[in-house]
Amino acid sequence: MFNTSMDGGPGPLTTLLVGPDDHGHWLVQEQDGALEGSFVSQAAALQFARWERHAYPHARVELSATPLVPRLAP
Repeated sequence: MFNTSMDGGPGPLTTLLVGPDDHGHWLVQEQDGALEGSFVSQAAALQFARWERHAYPHARVELSATPLVPRLAP
């Protein structure tokens, strides 16, 4: 994984992880499981993760180096 340098500043740090699953969808997952979204492209997933930073002001967005496993039912 690597940080995309979108740190929100001081405060509790939350990670929004972006990566593909084994079925070719792109997922956004909050580190504690409070959020998950499934998208058709990396660009759409990253845009969603950036928009979700309003709910997680000090969140950082990271790209996963390995496929993500969906936590929610499809």
